[in-house]
Amino acid sequence: MARRTWFVAGLAAISIFALPAAAMAYTPPEEPDIEVLDDPSDIVPGEPVEVRVDNFLPGSAAVFTVAADGVDGDDIGLTVLGSRSTDATVGTDGSFTVSVVFPEAATYTLTASGLDLDGNPTSVSTTLVVSVEGGLPGTGFGGRDVAVGGVALMAAGIAALVLARRRTSVAA
Repeated sequence: MARRTWFVAGLAAISIFALPAAAMAYTPPEEPDIEVLDDPSDIVPGEPVEVRVDNFLPGSAAVFTVAADGVDGDDIGLTVLGSRSTDATVGTDGSFTVSVVFPEAATYTLTASGLDLDGNPTSVSTTLVVSVEGGLPGTGFGGRDVAVGGVALMAAGIAALVLARRRTSVAA
């Protein structure tokens, strides 16, 4: 019976520590992606915002476009590699970074067009809300699901240990 208890305890420990780590392993995306590098709560009109575009064909040409309804395109400050242009050369790592100045509070569409990692024409877009107060709606991973899952696995392990001990004491 002691072996069974240790076996159950070992399974509980493995499920608590090993399985969540394997589930959270990061694999970089293969599809082109646009990521705003600045903290969403710090984005305000008139200040530069760094935007990174990933997973384009290294060394290829790309075009980055910013658009918004009701905002004059001449007022949008778009700087790529220190020049005023929407053209960019993708770096050897398959990415490029642009600095964008949003002139006013609005919902902007950010679009990057170029060649994907296989050399096929592609385009990727995302929207960005710039508010007067500075900030975006919460986006991304909060971690709550992993915490709830971890607590549930711990509870299952404790329950398994309690049941194993009960059976041991009843059998004795």
